[in-house]
Amino acid sequence: MVRPWTLRPATSADAPWLIDLKAAAMRPDLERVGRWDADRSRRRFLEAYVPANTDVIEVDGRAVGSVAVRPEHDAQWIEHFYLDPQLHGRGIGGEVLRHVMAAHRDARPFRLVVIRGSAARRLYERLGFVHAYDHDNGVDEILDAPGGGYLLDNAQAEAGARFGALAELFDPSTFRHFDALGVAAGWRCWEVGAGGPSVPSWLAARVGPAGRVLATDIDVAWLDPGAGYEVLRHDVGAEPPPGDGFDLVHARLVLVHVPRREAALAAMVSALRPGGRLLIEEADPMLQPLACPDESGPAQRLANRLKHDFRTLMAGRGVDLAYGRKLPRLLREAGLTEVAADAYFPVTGPACDRLERATVEQIRARLTAAGLATDEEIDRHLTNLDAGLLDVATSPMVSAWGVRPG
Repeated sequence: MVRPWTLRPATSADAPWLIDLKAAAMRPDLERVGRWDADRSRRRFLEAYVPANTDVIEVDGRAVGSVAVRPEHDAQWIEHFYLDPQLHGRGIGGEVLRHVMAAHRDARPFRLVVIRGSAARRLYERLGFVHAYDHDNGVDEILDAPGGGYLLDNAQAEAGARFGALAELFDPSTFRHFDALGVAAGWRCWEVGAGGPSVPSWLAARVGPAGRVLATDIDVAWLDPGAGYEVLRHDVGAEPPPGDGFDLVHARLVLVHVPRREAALAAMVSALRPGGRLLIEEADPMLQPLACPDESGPAQRLANRLKHDFRTLMAGRGVDLAYGRKLPRLLREAGLTEVAADAYFPVTGPACDRLERATVEQIRARLTAAGLATDEEIDRHLTNLDAGLLDVATSPMVSAWGVRPG
């Protein structure tokens, strides 16, 4: 899906209209706290405006906003984040800021200033910002979001290749479970953290026009709302369920990356109708921790070391690397009945190779920045992969399902 917005580098010629945009975006909050002063607003913008740090947001070729990242030794400051008020509520601001944070992310936290009581705070909280301290001016507060974040962000260019490989590897197993659960015409389905389009498209074809499929994610750029299913930006770990009475709720490779996993699982259970089915699928890297189970030589040892380094990065971001095996117990504790589980484990194949390449390319900068691998080692691993020297396996995908009683 093509994003409805683009970014271009700002120039000094953008300053006049950005001053007007800042006034339109900030004036209501500043008047609310008794601090609006047009001359002061203009002066402060010009004092802080650095075009080299700033991108202009464009929609349909029209400049509608801006965002800047000012690097300091201890943090990266998000500044001049303004959007035409007529475009508020469309999810553009969240998508832009998530994209910019993914592009600049390193070990430093992100930091920004927000006026106390501003509605913008809710957006920042959804993106992981929390209160750090109050400004001594008595009006502003400073919010921080940790560096690192989700390693495999949907905003990265390699995400499309990952989604394609994951679909080829795991869709057949997922669809087999859908069949076993009885998904049929007229069913109402919620696909949580959909990522790519393959699963909601399959569900939409199965339930038909009498049914309903809602696909949600914090970044919906890869989904197509014209493909027979509904699309909604939604954070399952932070927001209430987008409805109830669903016959099926499904999530694949979602919960391990959600900080509030218990709340997210509870939300999915609460969205089911009595008798509705929940299917959760999560990888369990600790059940099979190797990229190459047949460690027959130096190329395989390098692949396995890089996989270990990848798991180190994931664990540092709060990913539960043994979550898959816990699913049956967690579903029972959530009150579901008829709980069962199995696992699927691709050992090698072209899709495994494509998934490995896309994943390594996504995390390359993080591996080198953390001192876990060098560019030479990563290049050598990718060369080995392209040469067909490796039988690259995936982690086992644990699928667990249950029924809401009633």
